[in-house]
Amino acid sequence: MQLKSTVVLVSLYSIEQRFARNLICHLDKAGMQNYIFLVDNSEFLHDLAHRGYPVIDAIEFSQSIKLNSFVGSDDIVKETLVTSYVIKSCLDLGYNLWVLNGNMISLGQKLIEPSDQSFDFFTAEYVGLMFIRSSLNSKNAWNELIMLRLKALGTSGDFSASLKQKNFVRGLTELLENGAGVRLGKLNEGMEVIELGPDTSNRSISEGQSNVLFWSHSTGSVSVQRQLENMDLWLIDSDSSCNAVICHQKQK
Repeated sequence: MQLKSTVVLVSLYSIEQRFARNLICHLDKAGMQNYIFLVDNSEFLHDLAHRGYPVIDAIEFSQSIKLNSFVGSDDIVKETLVTSYVIKSCLDLGYNLWVLNGNMISLGQKLIEPSDQSFDFFTAEYVGLMFIRSSLNSKNAWNELIMLRLKALGTSGDFSASLKQKNFVRGLTELLENGAGVRLGKLNEGMEVIELGPDTSNRSISEGQSNVLFWSHSTGSVSVQRQLENMDLWLIDSDSSCNAVICHQKQK
């Protein structure tokens, strides 16, 4: 990982490999750096590591922090807990963070960090996108409102049930919202978040600002791929290799 002040943490939990590879190609194309992939598929993890991408083995990490003591074996529960520990480590090291779900792509430009210094946490929780500014306040809030709460709630079956209907960012956001003294900003400065749907087209994408395109996990993968192809946003070929020139240069 390079010596930058901001880390992009991308959760690839339960994401089909072809969509993960397409996302990675978009990140490379946008010139984004310092990203880390959280992967729960050992074969895919080793492939990404072999290509030089920084990865965290989510399964091994969950075993190291003894997640077996938590109720529920659902992926969303594991994803929330593991991601929370990784975020804590990054904040402790002084990194700002972007936290992304794997069912989205950043289009064209690097993600623009919010300039409003009155907030340390910014979310687009229904999308699964979060920005955290590293500060003493954010580290304390994360340790007290997230880590301690997760440890307390993790032994409750209600916690597992409540997460099933949410993405992990939304679950973490709700924990922050319930904490006294924590103010959450919205990710709408210089950024447009677009949901992929039947009427989405290239005309939906604004020029001159960051655009994040996302889709619901319930949307069929064939439909998502077809729509991305129609918008020239499917950047991998039939063998799941990136067909963009910059990616070919990276993989040499």
